[in-house]
Amino acid sequence: MMIFLQQFIKNIKNKNMSYNLDNFKVKELENFRIPVKNFTKKDFGKPKIDLETNEIEFESKMSEIGEIKGKLVDGFVEVKKINIYGDGSGYFMNTVGDELLKNSTGTLVATLVWEDGDSVERLTIIDGIEKREEL
Repeated sequence: MMIFLQQFIKNIKNKNMSYNLDNFKVKELENFRIPVKNFTKKDFGKPKIDLETNEIEFESKMSEIGEIKGKLVDGFVEVKKINIYGDGSGYFMNTVGDELLKNSTGTLVATLVWEDGDSVERLTIIDGIEKREEL
């Protein structure tokens, strides 16, 4: 049974299966910017924009809770808040997230708690380079 569980978790981490996040906790968000062109209508739909403040909010169509809020500046979204969890969040993190974060700049560090606490990871993204490590 233990070998089955280890292989199951390995498959999930290798993106072979769908698995959802229970919690996405941002630990550090420093000058983190995502090119606005990376937010596709297929994955996010139409954003909410406040024309007076340039604040923008994207909601994922792929996960139960998937929102990215920030400010539009020179073709980038300066990210102020990221919240991703629930149904579809594993798909979002393992497919949409890869494309979304291309050419991002700055730093994002978050703790990801996967379903039922089976696995906890630290996600670090620095200038578009993603690194995950098990905690």
